[in-house]
Amino acid sequence: MAHTPGLKTNDQDLLKDLDAFRIDSGDPVLSFERRLARENGWTVRFARRVVREYKRFAFLAMHAGHSVTPSEEVDQAWHLHLTYSRSYWERFCPLLGGPLHHCPTQGGPAEGRKFFEQYERTLASYRDVFGEEPPSDVWPPPTERFQNAGAGLWVDQSQYWTIRKPRWWSRRRGVSTSAGLALLLVPAAAVWNPFDLNAIEFLTFYGTLMISGALIALILKFSNASTGELEDWPQQQDTFEAACLANGPDGAAAAALAGLIQNGSLTLERVSHPGLGGMFGKKLNHIKVAGDLPPDASSIERDIYAASAVSEGGVDLKTVFHAGKSRGRNIETDLQEAGLVHPDPNASAFRRALPAGLMTVVTVIGGMRILVGLNREEPVGAITVLTIISLIVTIALAARGYQTARGNRQLNRLRLQATDLKSACRNAIDQRSGRDVALATGLFGVGILSTTNLSDVSDAMTADQLIRSSGYGTDAGGGCGDGGCGGGGCGGGGCGGCGGCGGCGG
Repeated sequence: MAHTPGLKTNDQDLLKDLDAFRIDSGDPVLSFERRLARENGWTVRFARRVVREYKRFAFLAMHAGHSVTPSEEVDQAWHLHLTYSRSYWERFCPLLGGPLHHCPTQGGPAEGRKFFEQYERTLASYRDVFGEEPPSDVWPPPTERFQNAGAGLWVDQSQYWTIRKPRWWSRRRGVSTSAGLALLLVPAAAVWNPFDLNAIEFLTFYGTLMISGALIALILKFSNASTGELEDWPQQQDTFEAACLANGPDGAAAAALAGLIQNGSLTLERVSHPGLGGMFGKKLNHIKVAGDLPPDASSIERDIYAASAVSEGGVDLKTVFHAGKSRGRNIETDLQEAGLVHPDPNASAFRRALPAGLMTVVTVIGGMRILVGLNREEPVGAITVLTIISLIVTIALAARGYQTARGNRQLNRLRLQATDLKSACRNAIDQRSGRDVALATGLFGVGILSTTNLSDVSDAMTADQLIRSSGYGTDAGGGCGDGGCGGGGCGGGGCGGCGGCGGCGG
């Protein structure tokens, strides 16, 4: 947290300590922020911001001089932190300087007014203490904060469907306009029958139709694509973020594994397996620990190393790879939230359906005219060529890329920056560090290793079908472990009634 003028030195130190405080112990795959995001339907990026505001709220609770009330978002972070009972009571509260108790509403109009006023005072104290407005998406105005208090509901998604407005809903005006352009073709075609035209006339008509249809399809496909700068995203990606951007979680895992083998932390061995009764034996790829883990190892490297250290005799390559891939999915989530990768396999389906559907109509018209021409014994060579081109365009428009247009720009920039590294790894890989090899493998694929002394690594991952052969194209656990959740929480069903809850430092 930034330096806050007007606070005492010890308060400034507490804010710094709170900023550095980690609710989790260790480096779990399902971090506190990711669990918070999952349980509330948020992005991980937004959940991280909520956690920051939760820490500020806790500071206010101890130093504002009055009872404070959190926003609904901050309250969700507070609720979840209480379930991490050791973290909350044994580490967090001592850092604050005393216990911070959660006091839910008792219901009724009087309680509603009390928490409404406390929330107003909390916002005022926030401005006074931190010298800035509280972010409105985390700290909404009091009226909005309590407007739908108590409307929240836990839903078992295995039993019920939950439907939310699609992402494009707020942009529906632009989509409707583009769709309207496409629909202009319908009445135009209804006025006259294009199949009555002779071969030359139809060829002129169809060429115009195909070009117009392709232009409208491109407008439909890219009208909502991000064209802005890469805001809130560093120019230099982390090695494994770059690998994941290029080739998904598989690419991140492959890059980390190649880098660890290059720097001597791990080694790849071919182990003979006798098979059934000594017959049908085969060679298996095993990963063994060969040296220490680098001190600056990332989370994905630590996961791969830990999976490899389970057995002194080595661990199956697939098992080790999937340990890294699991961490790679977290990296992928961050890329999705940055707008660099499509959120899910069907996220761009709507944007693909309209343009592909439009060009399908154009292609079908061409195919029908070919049949008419053959029946009339007219030449159909030219129209056949145009129809094939239309079909190719249709397939291209229907294909889903892995990267968004924004992600594609960033990936191209990263690959351009790594051109020299690519050549160096191909020609003198033994002189490159593990992290260099990881970056080159991540950006350009394991094929870059095929002509080096790490070719066995590339061959093994390909043979075990760990790498997605089709590549990644472009488009321009749950539970509360460790003793359960006893004591210290919000008993009696949490914060009900008028939706208020307060905090008071002990």
